[in-house]
Amino acid sequence: MNWQYDTKYSFMIFLHFTDFVHSQIRQFDILINENESGPKFTAYNDTCYLIPTHVHTESYRAAGGKYNVTLAATKASVLPPMLNALEIYVRVPYESPTTLPQDLDAIMAIKTEYGVRKNWMGDPCFPIKYAWDGVKCSNASGNTSRITSLDLSNSSLHGTISNDFTLLTALENLDLSYNKLSGSIPDSLPTLPSLRVLNVSGNQLSDESLCKNYTGPLIFRF
Repeated sequence: MNWQYDTKYSFMIFLHFTDFVHSQIRQFDILINENESGPKFTAYNDTCYLIPTHVHTESYRAAGGKYNVTLAATKASVLPPMLNALEIYVRVPYESPTTLPQDLDAIMAIKTEYGVRKNWMGDPCFPIKYAWDGVKCSNASGNTSRITSLDLSNSSLHGTISNDFTLLTALENLDLSYNKLSGSIPDSLPTLPSLRVLNVSGNQLSDESLCKNYTGPLIFRF
């Protein structure tokens, strides 16, 4: 197997085996970029007979960006090499800010409290290409990002509106519409310094009068 990639990236390579033959010897070397003295492993069917087994490299970067994975039977082997699955992971260098710890703690608490079922793994804001669904961020100071918009509409949220939302002090837009939220809106939520839009429509909240009577710059939707 061969591939070529940008030389600034390194890879981790996982190879998976489960052998179903035990009557004859299967033994082979796993060579990665053999001509460049890359990683090398040896697999035996006496260790992976009916047992899932894998080998993997540490982070590895080829000098010229070219990669080759070869399975070569040893002289002692009767059976040819085999492979059940191959996984290749590219390590993406951090080139952008990370999320402010206060914002990270708050949104992780929200995730846990409501059991949010989205692709919420890793850093909420970075890498930008893999930012969490419904989360938008801005670069605050050159080395940290702030969560500025959170869309949890139609997310099957139950219970009351958590006070953890009030810890996202850079929020400009919060959409909690069309869930099953009840109770009251936390007093400090409408007064977040940057909040411009709060959408709580389609819930069973008890204090819509707060929204109707609020005269500040915040846009309420209920």
